[in-house]
Amino acid sequence: MFNASQVRRFAALAFVALITVVSGALAASPAQAGTTPRDSFITQPQKKFSAFDIPPSPLPAGKPGDIIRWRPMGWSKSFTKPPKGTQGYKIMYLSTSATGERIAVTASLMVPRAYQPKQGIENRPIIGYGNEAMGLGDNCAQSSMLEYAHSGELALQEPMLKRGYAVVSTDYEGLGTPSVHTFGVSVSSGHAILDSVRAARNLTEAGLPKQGPVALYGYSQGGQGIGRGMEMQPDYAPDVKPTAVAFGGTPTDPAKFSRYGSGKFFSAVNFAASAGFDAAYPELRLKDMLNERGVIANAATYNACIESIFVVPFRMSSAYLKPGMDPLVDPRWIKRFKENAIGYEPPSPDVPVYYFHAIGDEAVPYSGATKMRRQYCKAGVNLKFQAIPIMEHVATGPVWMPIAAQWVADRLEGKPARGNFAPNCWPDSASLPEES
Repeated sequence: MFNASQVRRFAALAFVALITVVSGALAASPAQAGTTPRDSFITQPQKKFSAFDIPPSPLPAGKPGDIIRWRPMGWSKSFTKPPKGTQGYKIMYLSTSATGERIAVTASLMVPRAYQPKQGIENRPIIGYGNEAMGLGDNCAQSSMLEYAHSGELALQEPMLKRGYAVVSTDYEGLGTPSVHTFGVSVSSGHAILDSVRAARNLTEAGLPKQGPVALYGYSQGGQGIGRGMEMQPDYAPDVKPTAVAFGGTPTDPAKFSRYGSGKFFSAVNFAASAGFDAAYPELRLKDMLNERGVIANAATYNACIESIFVVPFRMSSAYLKPGMDPLVDPRWIKRFKENAIGYEPPSPDVPVYYFHAIGDEAVPYSGATKMRRQYCKAGVNLKFQAIPIMEHVATGPVWMPIAAQWVADRLEGKPARGNFAPNCWPDSASLPEES
């Protein structure tokens, strides 16, 4: 049975889908034939940053994961609330950008005091959670939505909280703070997720174990950060070795994702991803590639939540670019896309991984999942790969993440992981389909 948070999440997603279909039909109507579509996103009011949200300048000395500041979080103004007895903390911590610069990132940390994990309070597991796409508007940051509005992510975090696990949920680079969010840049989000676990351990007031068990868990954009973070973990954060990693619906190949999405239902997410890459890598010079229509559409993304970006579907990326300009053939963009792909640096075979993806995913190509599976299988990763029939992207998260949560819990409780391939990959890698 679905709980109240999940029902509200489904209702919100259904409303977004309805708006999207209607707006798509209007965009294709004869009345607009020969005219330039408005591409008007429903932008949010510009965030009024509190003193907490503005990183100090210069940043304090310290290591990634060190706490810059923290404050208690409350739920009295929120439509969705975590399980009763959950104590919340908003934290700002040191992390690393995609290009290796020191940055400050915010996150929410929830500790379910009313629930005792099977491992005991002294060994309370920490879940490094990867949020789904929030958009680029700073009011859309998970920590803000969780505390002051409606957080659909809470339905996906609740299964962990009710098992007594602490959940730390990063806002990612630039979201909720004055800089631009690096949407879709998995290196940056991977750093932010790993460092959020370090920060949760470093917050003395939370009382979490310094060397306790850790798991990484996320979907869609969050799965992208989880997957890339898992691959970078041995070198970047050897102190954050996960017991289990579960993620799904992930854009494993940014170039393939962009090419796949052009002209389709979720095409406007390309605006957000291009703005995110441009924020992370200034040499990409996105604005030099955009025509007048592209400049207008791109500017609209910076203050929009993901739901409002959906109301501009079925757009071809080429309509926003100057003649002869295309990031998908530009060497600078190709280089950065490859750095943010998942599968090129498979995790250690001793880290059990659960990955799930809907075969009919209309937002993220399933072929990217099979390519990653092939790469992981060849490396001997202990992988359980779940292809989900008769599902699409939006519904798969709330339906399948509770299943992933149970898989993670089994690993944290010491139950052995068995990949559904033999020895960790079946059929053997030689018979897997070629990369597409």
